[in-house]
Amino acid sequence: MEENKKITLCVLSANVGDKGRDSYTSISHSLMKLGLCITRLIVCSSFDESALAYETSHTDLLFIVSEQNCFKPQEKRLIERCVLHKEKQDDTLFGFMQNTALVLRSLKKEEDDAFLLSWLTAHQFIGDCCVYSIFVTSPQTIDFLCRKSGVSGVTWSLCEHEESVSLYLTGGTKEKKHTLYMFLSTALGPFLCEEGNQDAISRFEDDLMAHQETVSCAESCTCGLCAKLLTDRSGSSAYFVGGAETYAAYAKMKIIGVKKETIDVHTVVSKEVALEMADGVRNLLDTDLALSTTGVAGPTGGTKESPVGTVWMGFSSKYLPSQAVCLHITSGNRDEIRRKAAVAALILASCYRKGLMLLDIVTNWQYI
Repeated sequence: MEENKKITLCVLSANVGDKGRDSYTSISHSLMKLGLCITRLIVCSSFDESALAYETSHTDLLFIVSEQNCFKPQEKRLIERCVLHKEKQDDTLFGFMQNTALVLRSLKKEEDDAFLLSWLTAHQFIGDCCVYSIFVTSPQTIDFLCRKSGVSGVTWSLCEHEESVSLYLTGGTKEKKHTLYMFLSTALGPFLCEEGNQDAISRFEDDLMAHQETVSCAESCTCGLCAKLLTDRSGSSAYFVGGAETYAAYAKMKIIGVKKETIDVHTVVSKEVALEMADGVRNLLDTDLALSTTGVAGPTGGTKESPVGTVWMGFSSKYLPSQAVCLHITSGNRDEIRRKAAVAALILASCYRKGLMLLDIVTNWQYI
């Protein structure tokens, strides 16, 4: 990449809050780590997001942009040139002139940075870029493992999302990038590292829909996060029936039939309770599959037997023997532990549905 290649990253939104600013600051940092010179990060709080719709004409878009006071005169001239050669992905407008790239984006696509990088790669602003998705692992751990890999000549950049971390590899040969990916995949364990811009849930949902199966969940420590992830997709009623947020021991007994003696003997954070939760909600809602979570998200509540980050997960099926596994999530605050647990539960639910032995899988998850 030539040293003088630059990018102006413009955030266009009628409603820009701190979260939006932080998101685009994170993207700009990722781009800088890949060797791009970020000339400016512009936030246009008065911009109408509908201006980036497909039906907006070149003339109308130029008029809308010309009304914005945040652009310098030379940037407006660049925008005019960019619009004439515009490329669009949903509500994102890309343009380039000579060695400068312009990216106009609305906050509705804050996780579309993979497309941004592929666009920049295609126009030779950065070298060949490979994108990977990593789950249930902190960015700090991924950075540590990349350094530990010993692969030279490859540059990495990370962008954290709610349910995953995107890893971008540039520089070096394709073979070296693949070597680094294989090192990470082996170190992290099965099903935690995927090629491309993936999410942890879609494959499970696709399988449920393809086989016309249904799922339910009983949640304690995650308290609705699994249900939320399962219903983010439009049309999720085809496979998701419902869930029970049984946070208190009384709710576990009253709603889904966990036995009092099971709790008294084994405590609520146990294999036995996780299994009874999964079986109970599956029987209650008559679904093909069910999953459960019960654990200690912290920062208080941990014990010697069940320290903070301990999460038991149960899985029940009409067609398979029930299984339960325990995760020890060793990094992150309360929110991060809960999100990791929810994503892990759905990854494992997909594996369970296929008849895999879950204990063999989680035994190799050493960096969660």
